[in-house]
Amino acid sequence: MTVANPVTSLAAREFQAGGGRFIASTVESLPAGERFNTIREDFPLPLGPVYGPNRDFALARINRLTPGGRWVVTTESVEFATTLEEVVADLNVDVTRTVAPPCPRRDTELTVGAPRQCGALHPD
Repeated sequence: MTVANPVTSLAAREFQAGGGRFIASTVESLPAGERFNTIREDFPLPLGPVYGPNRDFALARINRLTPGGRWVVTTESVEFATTLEEVVADLNVDVTRTVAPPCPRRDTELTVGAPRQCGALHPD
């Protein structure tokens, strides 16, 4: 397992000490050739309803997925989830939106599958 975060927290140091691979980096800064089965982001900073930055944000993650991989985004911003869905609409990916119950707060989770090949998503 690889964990990337620009902030090296105590939890990150403990994860690394336990044999995990921690990279003090953003997803965009990871080597372009690295591929991941799952990229998970909890509450990334919404970028506003603007196409370009959100498209770049999404592609930086989708392009690092293995065939059949998943990018999971948890956000409290329905606008951010909607914008991300819109900027990947022309790609050959599956998008699933799951809305958590409204208590104690309303979170939206978006899962984006890796690009399909030959019209079918490869299994993990």
